[in-house]
Amino acid sequence: MLLEASPLQAFGVSLKPILNYICFMKSIILLHGALGSQEQMLPLSKILFKEYDIHVFDLLGHGKKSKKNCEFSIKEMTNGLDEYITVNEIINPIVFGYSMGGYVALNHALQFPGKIFKIITLATKFDWSDESAERESKQLDVEIMKFKIPDFVNVLKQRHGDDWENVVLKTARMIMELGKTKPLNDQSLLRIHTDTLLCIGDKDKMVSLAETENTAKFLLNANLKILIDTSHPFERVDYEKLAEVIKEFIDSSKSSRGQD
Repeated sequence: MLLEASPLQAFGVSLKPILNYICFMKSIILLHGALGSQEQMLPLSKILFKEYDIHVFDLLGHGKKSKKNCEFSIKEMTNGLDEYITVNEIINPIVFGYSMGGYVALNHALQFPGKIFKIITLATKFDWSDESAERESKQLDVEIMKFKIPDFVNVLKQRHGDDWENVVLKTARMIMELGKTKPLNDQSLLRIHTDTLLCIGDKDKMVSLAETENTAKFLLNANLKILIDTSHPFERVDYEKLAEVIKEFIDSSKSSRGQD
């Protein structure tokens, strides 16, 4: 425990990254998916926190305390991730991203190369086109959701408060934009050098094995992991099993940037 400011602090030097390095504490940022919030990551963080420096936060416009008067975009969420890394002085973080969170993590590696040490994605959809975007966005109809999936609507109310409907509508618009722009295409994936593990559940009905395999093929340093008896919703994932997959990938001998 530091009772007074150290000489380094007196000169404006932060001790947090230095202490993490001395203690060999790897930092992991856990990113939630579309319509989610940082609370979605708490079960996984409780398993990992004893061995790692864990970070969770709400992506742009998500959660009860996040900025509300904003449009959703992968670009701005990527900038938000970079701002979080910078403000919290995280050196060589490992980023786990579920669904949309995985897309944001890989887009960060594309836009800010070298700042993320390793990336693990789970259930991230990469095959975006006008057709797939329209198909997915049609499921984000607020009135239909109220009628067909009231229990999930209650979950959204708990996560986002009174703004939950706007979160749904903005997510639908973002998905349509993804279908048009597709920032992670075959050409851009070739420019990502970050060590990456793409995970997909064998029972995932939203993300196909084929699109995940194709993404792994174009990434220069990627592996594919199929999780048995795993569907798309994060709440149905075996967190203990997922934590073991994350730990194994982090400790793999392939990388050598000072965190292993």
